Amino acid sequence: MIDNQLKSYVKKIIDKELEKICNIDLTINSIKNNLPYTIINNQKFTSWDDITVSCGIPSICIFLAEADCHFPELNLHRIAHQYIIKIQTSINNMNWNDLSLFNGLSGIGFMALMLSKNKTRYVKLIDSINYQIIANLPKLIHYFQESFQNNDLKMGHYDIIQGLSGIGRYLIFFKEDSVILDIIKLIINYLIDITKFIQINDHKVPGWYISKSNQFTDYDRLKYPNGNFNLGLSHGITGVLAFFAISLSYGICDPFQQETIKIITSWLLNFSYFENESKNWPCHISFEDYMNGHVSENNKNTQLGWCYGSLGVARTLWLVGSILNAPELQNISIDTFKNITCTPIKKIESMSSTFCHGISGVIHMFNLMYKDTLVPEFQKFINMLIQILLDKYDDNYVFGFRSINWSLGKKIECDSIGLLDGTAGILLSFLACIYPMKTKWDSVFLLN
Repeated sequence: MIDNQLKSYVKKIIDKELEKICNIDLTINSIKNNLPYTIINNQKFTSWDDITVSCGIPSICIFLAEADCHFPELNLHRIAHQYIIKIQTSINNMNWNDLSLFNGLSGIGFMALMLSKNKTRYVKLIDSINYQIIANLPKLIHYFQESFQNNDLKMGHYDIIQGLSGIGRYLIFFKEDSVILDIIKLIINYLIDITKFIQINDHKVPGWYISKSNQFTDYDRLKYPNGNFNLGLSHGITGVLAFFAISLSYGICDPFQQETIKIITSWLLNFSYFENESKNWPCHISFEDYMNGHVSENNKNTQLGWCYGSLGVARTLWLVGSILNAPELQNISIDTFKNITCTPIKKIESMSSTFCHGISGVIHMFNLMYKDTLVPEFQKFINMLIQILLDKYDDNYVFGFRSINWSLGKKIECDSIGLLDGTAGILLSFLACIYPMKTKWDSVFLLN
């Protein structure tokens, strides 16, 4: 798959970082002494929570679950268990009302599932978490429904990170349980509802409209004074589409689900723009662009990463095309990926190393597409990306790589171990390049 010399370097980095991670007390102390942070609306937020999949100990355990399959002689499952013991008190005291995949109960369940060796371990922990989700999710869905009826939809209601698309993806692993299957169908019904038209300022618009007041940042509130439509895989309608396609591939189908898939897909195709003879997608569609029926020139910009931009949309269209037997959608996806292989090297070199909005996420999405299509350009591009990522490695960094974020034009570099913005996500991407995937760790990103 990748160049043998690159493979050798990748293995060395995995070995080095595994050695660090296996020193549990040192790793935890290193985390606490180098807390990663972000700046939102001029406020500094520490992006560390020891019990979240996004940036905490569960991200280490998810990596160890996959690595244990490839290096059984290291007994990495025992190391992972010691990490779980370290956060057991935090798990017991956590907010059981947060059911989300990246920050809440579903994420803890996902971690345990990845370590469970086909549901033979951590059974009590998984059952306990699923019991809480079953008990609380219907009330949460009812609350989200009321918010939607009041034109107060928030991205965290439906998205992958905090909302029902992520929770639903986790629950799909337990669809054989009739109670859980019924709850998945409740999620699907809600997500179908938010694709129906609503009335905003005397105009009919798709229900996934996000008002100015419900934008994440002051910057977005200024940029979109009349609200917008989020296209991101992480926080937007693309994540909902991915969940619909994946649930359908598992045989979970609502009578209106396929029609809703076609509605969202058609909408995404209508609000794309051409660049080098392939479709591309911005991160958001402004209210004004929606009313005008096309992406305006000043909004024709995309992002290279998992969370937002053309790659996430294109990968989702591939999934939709696969499940609906629609080769025209798969061809659109391939063309978009081919176009991205022409990205200037300097742009890639300036990116973060991480999975969410960085190089390792791009590597993994191209890796998946290469395995699905065997397009030779993808393999060549993956090798280039790996080389760039290897060049960013520094053994003097706490975890070998640093995440890069920008706030008000200021570059912020942080040491992080997390799945989204840290080394765990990078190492999982590396593992998938040199070994067949054994766990379904990337399902947390709704890429499969």
